[in-house]
Amino acid sequence: MSEITMKDVLLTTKDKLGKLEKKLRQLKDLTYTECDKNIKEVRYVLLTTDTKIPELSCVVIWNDKRIKGKINNLLLRRGLYVYGRESGLVTRDNNGNSHININEYSLGILDYNQEKFKDISDELLNDEFVREFLQGNLYFKNKEGKPAGLITLTPNFIDVRGCENLDSLLFSYYPVDNKSSLISHYRSKISMSDETLIELLNMPIDSHYLSDYQTRFIESSSKRNKEIIVPRFSCESEHIDFDVKEDKKNLCLIKR
Repeated sequence: MSEITMKDVLLTTKDKLGKLEKKLRQLKDLTYTECDKNIKEVRYVLLTTDTKIPELSCVVIWNDKRIKGKINNLLLRRGLYVYGRESGLVTRDNNGNSHININEYSLGILDYNQEKFKDISDELLNDEFVREFLQGNLYFKNKEGKPAGLITLTPNFIDVRGCENLDSLLFSYYPVDNKSSLISHYRSKISMSDETLIELLNMPIDSHYLSDYQTRFIESSSKRNKEIIVPRFSCESEHIDFDVKEDKKNLCLIKR
């Protein structure tokens, strides 16, 4: 087995993750929320890391212009907000109809959308990649073989968190939106450069955390042969945004 880097993971999984995210957004469009003005929108996420069997969860983004939303924002700023009330698992009754278990808001799947919602959610929950690849984080190590960070993979984003000499950095990539960002974990201004980001992208994955399925998936992908082109930059900042452009040979980050 050849050495697998963080760059390899990103390049070989991004297309599949993007397809999954598009299906999750289809579920959003099939969800009825118009009867509750406290809801700005909803999004769906796949829960895989803490469960042996994937589960589907709906998350409400509240309306900041309503009193309830303003109160929630105030509680958040003061560290008093109780998380979990804005999300709930999608379950099915004996008739196969889907229901969203969120008591704080009024939302659901209308009868004429039930069949399509079920078909899409079944595709997501039974997908081999979801069941076999999206199970826990992947960890990478530095040249001395010490822990250097971790990779979190979801359909919506790929997060790369550094530790030790890279402990301030979080690189996020959004497959569907073709965007990425580099920020400080602690939202403090730090010295960031293209060399630091390149170092982060080329960190080798600790093979102990790679399953046979994950290894095969990465090594068999032609996308692994591409390069990630990072523009020259050096600055004191807490947040840098990039647009992402892809051609046949490269994935290019374009600093905004």
